[in-house]
Formats: sequence, structure tokens, C-alpha cells
Amino acid sequence: LEANLRIGNSLISDAAFSPRPFDWQAAFPDVFAAGGFDVVLGNPPYVRMERLKPVKPYLQERYAVASDRADLYCYFYELGLSLLKPGGRLGYISSSTFFKTGSGEPLRRHLLGHARIRALVDFGDIQVFEGVTTYPAIVVLDRCDAPDPDALIRFLALGAAMPESLAAEYRQHAGEMPQNQLGTDAWRLESDDLAQLRAKLTHDQPTLKEVYGAPRYGIKTGLDAAFVMSANQRAALLGIHPETKDLIRPYFSGRDFMRWSSRSPDVWLLRLPKGWTKSRYGQINEEGAWVALMDEFPQLAQQLDPFAQRARCRTDQGDFWWELRACDYYSLLEHPKIVYPDIADGAKFSCDKSAAYLSTTGFFIGTADTFLLALLNSRAIWFVITGIAPFIRGEFYRLKTQYIETLPIPDALPEMRARLAGLAESAQRAAEARRDLQAGFRRRILADLAPGGVSAKLTNRLADWTALDFKAFHDEVKKQFKQPIPLNERDAWQTRFEADKQRAQELTAQITHCERAIDAEVYRLFNLTPAEIALIENDRAK
Repeated sequence: LEANLRIGNSLISDAAFSPRPFDWQAAFPDVFAAGGFDVVLGNPPYVRMERLKPVKPYLQERYAVASDRADLYCYFYELGLSLLKPGGRLGYISSSTFFKTGSGEPLRRHLLGHARIRALVDFGDIQVFEGVTTYPAIVVLDRCDAPDPDALIRFLALGAAMPESLAAEYRQHAGEMPQNQLGTDAWRLESDDLAQLRAKLTHDQPTLKEVYGAPRYGIKTGLDAAFVMSANQRAALLGIHPETKDLIRPYFSGRDFMRWSSRSPDVWLLRLPKGWTKSRYGQINEEGAWVALMDEFPQLAQQLDPFAQRARCRTDQGDFWWELRACDYYSLLEHPKIVYPDIADGAKFSCDKSAAYLSTTGFFIGTADTFLLALLNSRAIWFVITGIAPFIRGEFYRLKTQYIETLPIPDALPEMRARLAGLAESAQRAAEARRDLQAGFRRRILADLAPGGVSAKLTNRLADWTALDFKAFHDEVKKQFKQPIPLNERDAWQTRFEADKQRAQELTAQITHCERAIDAEVYRLFNLTPAEIALIENDRAK
């Protein structure tokens, strides 16, 4: 058996792009005369779909698990099952990405229809194979064309570190769940009570997409170097052409979004959408339009000119190379909206009223409804998110539209809507005040203590100064700037430091109070029992 497996693994890999695919039945006639292999073991190769394009028509014609973005390992599951005799067993260690991705849905459907799943071990962020990032999982299943939906699966979801003995960890801590708990939409390894709670939260509720429309991602410039400018570049441009103020918008990426607030913008977007030039200068060719732009805005043209050649090579430009591509939701970006990052370790939703534009690592919902904002930042909704969004890098979730648009939005009486909206508004005001206070203190450090002035960059400890006491703050100042705070200024700095830190703590307490009240209201909104609330409060993904 081992020899056959080694031969088969080598032959399958070599045959992936061979004009003469390996014929298992011809190679092992005695095995298939008896119904197939008893056991298939393997570590299927990881080959992204981009490299499969030459054989994609072949795969789509012959494999039920085929999808546009399916990795090669998906096809190995179907092939491995087909090589087994009825009741034969397959064991793979492979990527777990098919558990939740859209491209993995055909494979999930195929396994649920043709296999009795025995065991699942999800290694999460633990890198089993040295030098590569694979998010591996062990899957053990039997070939069965009519699996019992109530059959129990033993499962183990590991944390951030490999246990000393995987076998012992599995024996002692593996849980159980019925196979029918796994659906075609996504797989999550969890106990039956958690699965039932997630089902209760989502059952018969309208979705976010149905109530507010689908979330959208930020814009693609095709050349950030040309269209994204620093605060200094913006100031220089406005100094010469103050009328260009309406053409420049704050520009946020996903890293700028925090819970209840966004960071102050440090970069800005030159917003010249498709059609802007012709609306200003009429129907005109490129040469004439560029001359008109240089005459009216010479400083702007000077900033753009070095990027002309690269900008012309974009496939996503407007009528002219200095314009952004067409987008049907520019107007939504200009209005108040709820924004959030594409990757987050917790709920980081806030309301943006600055007409900011977003990069593609930011997402937004085209409403400023603070009732929705309260829901999105509640523990109950985060509990739902962690059940459907892919978990990556040991602590983050991918908040793509396909997941967020499915979130439940329960109906609420006007009084409850008003309470939740008011709590969200209070939390956002406090978070923005805390953000501004912390940023103001950081600017004061740079202006008064940094040898390089405001152009210097603070260490992480100084940037997070509220986590320090004054002695630690002074030691860090001395360490970074190679000189202590002047003795005759030290008392004033200590007074300012302690007053600002106390105010920051007061604002944090206000936010915490609002969040606890929001959670309590949302629990009531979903009619959760004390036991169900405890499940959410104790969930490790909270």
C-alpha cells in the first residue's frame, strides 16, 4: 500500500500538466477489480488557480469540485474519494482555506454528499510545513454516497502553538458535532450549542444587504504615486490653488479605521474622476485638455506631469490619464457612511462624516445609521462574524462583502432603535475626543522634545503614551531623543501628562459604559437567554 501511495502521489503530480494523464484503473487493475483502494493518504500539492489556467477546461469538464479560483488540492479530494472502495478511508493534510472561501463551496458540497467525515483538525495559524504559509488542516473521511447527516464528527481547533503531542491533545480535547452542522456556505469547528446560537441569531432575520445595500470596497487609482499626496503636498497645492480644495479628499486605508473612530488623515486623494476634464473644458482632445489644465492649475499639472507615462499605461483610467476610472458610487463616498477595515481582530466600525475616500483595504456601507453602527460593534454581531469570516494570521478575520452583507439586522421598536443609536453616537464622540487628545499630545512631544521636530517619528511606546506612567514616559523620551526633558520643564510636562492621561481614561470609561449598554440592548433585541449570553461573552473570538 505504501509503495502504491508513493507511486501514485508522484504520478498524479507529474500528470497534472501531462498530455497523457495517469490512468489509475489501468495501472492497478487488481485493486479496482476489488472495488478500489482501502486507504488513500496524502499531502496534496498547493498550486494556485493562476497556474492551472492551461488545464482549467479539462478540470471543469471532469471534476464536480471545479471553480474559477479553486486550488489544485481541491481536485485531489475528489480524485482521492473516487479511488476508494465504498467505505474506504481517506486522510489528507492540506489547506483549510476551502472551509470558508467561496471557491471552496463546490468541494464542501461534494464532500458532504459523498463522504462520511470522521475527523477534522484545524491547525489555524500554526505553520506545520517549514518555510511556507498554508493554514493546514487534517481531514479524515470515508467514501459514502449517502452519508448519515447525524453521524458525529470529532474535531479539534488548535490555537497559536503546536501541542507537545497532537495525538494526546486530540484524545483529550477533541469535541463532537453532527455532520449536518457543516453546511455548504462555510464550515466552522465548534460545539453544537455554539452552532445553535449562531443559527438563532441569523434565522429568519433580514440581512444587512437587504436593509442597507451591500457594502462596497474603496477605489482603485491604478497609480497611487500620482493621485495620493502627503499633507505637505496638499498644503503646497492649496497655497497656490486654494480652489482645488474641493478636488482633494481625505484618503483612508484599512489600517486607519478603529473602533468608533478613524485616525486623522495623513494622506489625501486627488479626486479627478472620469468626465471631470470634459465637464470643465468641453469636448477636447488630450493635448488641448492638458494645456487647459496647465493654464488653470499649473502647480497641479506640475505634480502630475512626472507620472504621465505610467498613468497612460493604466487599464483603469478615465477619459484622460490624469483622471480616475469611472465608479458608480463616488457620490456615496461623499456622504456620511459607516467604514471598516478589510482585516480586523475585532469590531472596528465607525461613522465617517468627512467625505473621505477609501483605498481597497477599506470598506463602507452607504448609510450613517447609528442604530446599525451600534449593532455592528456589538458582541452579538461580532460573534456572528467570527462564525462566517475566514480566520487568518492567528488573530484576524477577513471582513469581505460576501460575509458582512449576510449579517442579521433584526427589527427593533423605535424606542430601542433610538437608545442604540444614542449610545453609538456617545461612544463615537468619546472615541473621537480621545483620539484627538492622544494625537495632540503626540504632536506636542514632537514639537517640543524631538530634535527633528514634527518630522521625527515616535517609537511605539511613545505613540501609545497613555499606557505609561510619567517615569516610564520620561525614560522613553530620553531613550529616543538621547536627552531628558529639561529639568525646568519637567514639572509642567508631568502636569500635562497626568491630566491628559486621566482625561483619556475617563473617555475610555465612557466608551466602555456605552458598549456594555449596547451589548445588553442587542442581547434583548435577539431574545437571548442568560446561558446564550454567557456563550457569547466567553467566546474566545470576542
